[in-house]
Amino acid sequence: MLPRRPARSIRRGRGGSLNPILDDRPLALLLREGELSDIGPKVLAAARQFAAVG
Repeated sequence: MLPRRPARSIRRGRGGSLNPILDDRPLALLLREGELSDIGPKVLAAARQFAAVG
């Protein structure tokens, strides 16, 4: 049974696969901790790569 609120390490693991364009950091973590002006271009590049390659 999962606890009502999973530990931070477990929640971080649910973010999906890592991407080298994002320096292998989870997208949710980047969005939460980074400045959009800094990470926006990386996020868009990763999304474009995913759309092109899968």
